[in-house]
Formats: sequence, C-alpha cells, structure tokens
Amino acid sequence: MNYLNHVTLDEADTMLDDSFNEQVTHFMTKFPIQDGGESQHSEVLSGAQLTLVAATSPRDLTKILEPIVNPDSVVRVSTPHLNQLMRHVPQRFFRINKNTKVEKLMELVKNDSHRGSPVIIFSNKIKTSDWLSLLLNDNGVPCANLNGTVPSALRQKHYDALMSGEVKALSCTDLTSRGLDTCMVSHVINYDFPNYIADYIHRCGRTGRVGGANASLVTSLVHKPWEVDLVQRIEYAVRKREEFHNVNANIKRILTVRQQKKELKQVQA
Repeated sequence: MNYLNHVTLDEADTMLDDSFNEQVTHFMTKFPIQDGGESQHSEVLSGAQLTLVAATSPRDLTKILEPIVNPDSVVRVSTPHLNQLMRHVPQRFFRINKNTKVEKLMELVKNDSHRGSPVIIFSNKIKTSDWLSLLLNDNGVPCANLNGTVPSALRQKHYDALMSGEVKALSCTDLTSRGLDTCMVSHVINYDFPNYIADYIHRCGRTGRVGGANASLVTSLVHKPWEVDLVQRIEYAVRKREEFHNVNANIKRILTVRQQKKELKQVQA
C-alpha cells in the first residue's frame, strides 16, 4: 500500500456515518494518506491523495475525517445545488392516519401499474419492505423486494426485473437509495418517511435522472408528528430554493461519542 497514489471513497456520506464509520476508518488509517502539510507544488508525493465523493455533504464531515487526514487540508469541490432537491421533480405529501396508510399506498401503486409506470417504494425497516412486497403481489401488482437480507445474487435479479419491466414495483429500504441507476423509475413513494434529510435527498434521487422518464414524482405518506416537522423544513427549503442546512444523518452521534471518549480519557489522566 505504500505505492498508492490515490484513494477514493464513493458514497462518502454513507460510508462515514454511524453504520460503517468504525470499519471504514479502521481500513483508511492503514493507507499512507498525505496529511496536506506538504507543498502543493511538490513534484514528489509523500503519500496518497484522498478523494471523497458524495451526493450530500454533511457539514461535520471534516471532523469525522480527523483520524484519517488533517481536516484543514480538505478542499471542498461542489456543484451549485449541493444538498438541494432536483427542481424538476415535484414533491407531494399526504397527511394520513395509520389506518389508511396501506390503502393509500395501494391506490398510488395501482395507478402507476395501470399506466405502466415503474415505482420504487421505500420503507425504514426490512420487515416492512418484505411485507409490502408480499402484499402488492397478492393484490395483483408484480413487485420485487430489495434490502439487506436479500442475497446478492437475488438483489441483482430483482433489480434486473425492474429494469426489464418484468415487475413495475420495487419495495426496498435505503439500501436502494444510493448507487443504483434507476433512470426508468418515474415515481418514488416514501411509505415510511425517512429519519434524516440526507436519506430523503438520496431517495428522491432515484427518479428524475438524466435520460430517464419525462415526468417524475416523489410522494410521501406522513402521519407521525416528527414527520410533519421534517416535511415543513423540506417544503420551506424547496419553496426558497435553498440548500438543506442539516444533512448530517447520524454523523452527529459519532462526534458526540468521540467527544465523550476524549473527555473520559482526560478525567482518567
């Protein structure tokens, strides 16, 4: 690894969040990352250049990088609309009660199915994703599921089924919100509203993609009080065409735990 010149971490916002941070940081510290103290004009590199690529950029991301690289050496390069929703994709929110949630979903998906429009349905839990897939198939809507418990070979098969039109619905968790080219999808439904704005942005990114459907739409089913608060923040940002100010996902918890460990060491010393 001493001969590495470049290290690239794709989907960096996810790979450095609470789910993968410990494992990724462990491996990244093994690489000879250049700390940024060397002259930028030096012809001889004393380490590898680190590149982080992500669709969202948490404000505290540089703090997360402290064990890997000098945060002061990190240079941000971003598009003008970073941490914003795509303006050509309408956002629709339905305020419903828990008892009518399934009924509303069936109405939406069947309308898409009759029009032949591919749809992705997001849930927050694997068991909900599996259950919705069974429910839709039982009600005449060909649907595949894609989540963390689906074996890799089947994941590809289910994704290909959506791509080929064999099924018109894909019931999934946030595993599908990143890294897949779903340009044929015209409708994204949030059956469960995401816990973080970053996840909402990534889910919305499954439709309205370059070379995809002409008409795209994101629909969210909202029924919990905390969801209403998040929706209002999203609506405000969309109307003002502003970036979201909190896309930190669960990075904040990592920083809190890290600070607590530092304070504990100071007390013990």
